[in-house]
Amino acid sequence: MIGPPLPVYDCPRISPSVMPDGRLDEAVWRTVPVAFLVDATGTQRPVPHTAVRLCWDDSHLFIRFESEDTDIWGTYTERDDPLYDEEVVEVFLCPTGDARHYFELEVSPRNVVFDAAIHNPDRDRATMATDLSWDCLGLTSHVEVSGQVHSLPPRRRANTGTHRGGYPVSPVPSGGSGTPQSASEPSSRWTAEAAIPFVSLGLDGPPDVGAEWRMNLYRIDRGDRNAFCAWSPTLKRPADFHVPDRFGTLRFVGGISGVSAGDGWSREDAMSWAARVGWLVGCNFIPSTACNQLEMWQAETFDPVTIDRELGWAGSIGMNAARVYLHDLLWEADPRGFIARIREFLRIAARHRIGIVFVLFDDCWNSDPKLGPQEPPAPGVHNSRWFQSPGERAANDVLSWPRLRRYVQGVVGALRSDRRILMWDLYNEPGNSDRGSASLPLVKAAFEWARAARPNQPLTAGVWADLPELNELQLAHSDVVTFHNYNGTEELMFHIRSLRKLGRPLVCTEWMARPGSTVATHLPIFKKEGVGCMMWGLVSGKTQTIYPWRSPGGGPEPNPWFHDLFRPDGTPYDPGETELIRRLSDRGRKQHRT
Repeated sequence: MIGPPLPVYDCPRISPSVMPDGRLDEAVWRTVPVAFLVDATGTQRPVPHTAVRLCWDDSHLFIRFESEDTDIWGTYTERDDPLYDEEVVEVFLCPTGDARHYFELEVSPRNVVFDAAIHNPDRDRATMATDLSWDCLGLTSHVEVSGQVHSLPPRRRANTGTHRGGYPVSPVPSGGSGTPQSASEPSSRWTAEAAIPFVSLGLDGPPDVGAEWRMNLYRIDRGDRNAFCAWSPTLKRPADFHVPDRFGTLRFVGGISGVSAGDGWSREDAMSWAARVGWLVGCNFIPSTACNQLEMWQAETFDPVTIDRELGWAGSIGMNAARVYLHDLLWEADPRGFIARIREFLRIAARHRIGIVFVLFDDCWNSDPKLGPQEPPAPGVHNSRWFQSPGERAANDVLSWPRLRRYVQGVVGALRSDRRILMWDLYNEPGNSDRGSASLPLVKAAFEWARAARPNQPLTAGVWADLPELNELQLAHSDVVTFHNYNGTEELMFHIRSLRKLGRPLVCTEWMARPGSTVATHLPIFKKEGVGCMMWGLVSGKTQTIYPWRSPGGGPEPNPWFHDLFRPDGTPYDPGETELIRRLSDRGRKQHRT
């Protein structure tokens, strides 16, 4: 059977156990990798968003489905009713791996369970036998619904003349059936969780780390147009889920990160890239007229004149690199215009012989980004209007991730061969803003999405704090090792020596925070060690990063400045700094002119 490659899900071991309770704010669930379902027949037709997570402990396999659904309904109430004729989520599990004998478990929006043992020795539905006498003993499940669970199918409600969105909420039996949040809230999603005891699947205990089962995940959404969704498309028309040859692999791994370097660059390829680009010295750039990424890139406030002038100052002192932040909302609002403005920016940067590192996601500062006119900066407050991307709400809502995937693959895919781009920095400071390991799944997904776009440029995500699981994941997937360091010279040297053991090029993508991290003390170290470096800031402006982190606001101009090199008129804050950059850079130029 010819089709897309069979997927693999790295299922992390967790502790303590996560008992099914339907809550989206459980810290452990938010660190577990996400799988998305697609059209089961293998076409590109859109299907309702469905996200699935799995994890395990010493006694159970846990599974969680989150399903977008504008019309949630179900009529069956008894175990082993034919839930597959209505709306349902399903998992097929084959612990032996031979895909001839497997278990089928289904949960409906009313928290009704169907469980059966499937005997399919020929891997052919014509000779398949379903054993309904088998029960998954000890199984616990829970369903939580946002909105209504209708007790009639859509056509019967339409025939009665009742508006589909206003049908009364189904009665909810006590003891953990489907739980609508509010009768007046529109139906939008439902979440099903199950805890499956390993012993119920015929095992004496938990699987070993590294064990592999065969598995597929499914969902049926029925309405005006039925949707049959699968993790691994079965490629059958009409849709058929019992296709064991299309089962993917469930791999039991020991930690949350599930680190695997995938198809990233070899060390040799990365070192060849480093030899080609030379020693990188630059800055994190945003024009002084923008307070955040949205104001920099939106069509109404995009300012190529200021960008040209200020990148000219950077080039005049020998800078050859700039790190620049993008934002997912910009792609969602105007993908074609956004790419056009990025290309204009790249043309400007190239005139000044500056290569660009684009940043796609960010966990820093304000968590609720909005398009349109941006509020004026709060006087004297460092980065008072900077926004996270995508923001905490979207990062935590896996049903919004297909939009984020389109952003990553749209931007990286459109510019995958552009030599003016040095590399893609996929995620700035994941885990910041007290998110911690909750950012792990999106970091991993960002690497997967970007790899799928097949860029010619390297991928990276810089380590920045003592977050072991995140650091392990970022370093394993980065083609070029990047890091942040605002500490003193001893800490900087320790950081460089520890990362150099990885055998890849090193670039410090954030540094320089006076008085502890300065051009005079740190730039000679980067030059001597051959480590690329991009300080924070260039021109003092609406980001107000001359003020320190957590500045209270309202104060006078600080002395010394925290970040940035130039005043808005192009005068250097400290001429000794700009002169040292010019002298140490590989292509120093004449003194810039304003």
